[in-house]
Amino acid sequence: MAGAHVMAPPYRPSYMGAAADTSGGSGAASSELPEVIIDIPAGLEPEVDRLLEPRRQPDGTLRCRVRRLREKHVLELFIEEGNIFVLSAKRSGKEWLISDQPTGCTPARKHLARLRSGKDRTFSCVRGRYDGMNGAPELLHVSHSTQQLSEDLPDLNVMKLIMPRPPLGSLDAPSGQLHSRMALAFERRERAGEDLTILESRSPKWNARTETYELPFGGRANWASARNFQLTERGGAHDRVVLLYGKMEEDEFALDFAYPLSLLNAFAIVLTTWGW
Repeated sequence: MAGAHVMAPPYRPSYMGAAADTSGGSGAASSELPEVIIDIPAGLEPEVDRLLEPRRQPDGTLRCRVRRLREKHVLELFIEEGNIFVLSAKRSGKEWLISDQPTGCTPARKHLARLRSGKDRTFSCVRGRYDGMNGAPELLHVSHSTQQLSEDLPDLNVMKLIMPRPPLGSLDAPSGQLHSRMALAFERRERAGEDLTILESRSPKWNARTETYELPFGGRANWASARNFQLTERGGAHDRVVLLYGKMEEDEFALDFAYPLSLLNAFAIVLTTWGW
């Protein structure tokens, strides 16, 4: 749906082995490696979990770039400092397949997560291992709608979303729980609880002279775009931007995010706006 334009270190588990040195009376030394059994839970996915680790509060905002490869229907996410590739997403019908491999990398691995499109402009992000499974646990639930600040102004695309809040909540939530908890929070006009986070669109101001909606982007949006948006935390400070997405060039956007978002969740959120 078209809307008004708005201006303006990886987790690597380490395992320690022990070696026993014994020496006999002759002075000859021998060593043996004892048998070690490591119990790794079947559901452990360190390659996904590290990308779901929230940005630490003391670290402030992480600046990233999202680049579009038009001919391949692909978006790629880079950390701005050092131009470090992090994630890619390929369009598959109405859904997005999210991978930690650059486009064209061989041999290709299975995608880490899938952004699913639901009814009434809703989206959910699930782990790739749940492909084809109904009722899969969700990492994130997003709902889009339109808003009119007044009757004589154009419609504005807005969103609200909910996700588990580690460490109080697990990384995944049972299917349908995020949607119902968010609906209840808005109905009661309250926060969702300490185990969940709700983010919502920051409302822009209408500039009658330029006839556009405006938000302060601090140089992080050079082009007017319906996909320029900012998110704040429900119940938090209105001026504390948790996520900023601004068009810098024809096929490049700035993506800046802070606690409690993670790399994977921030990327999935902006993927939902591709129909705006």
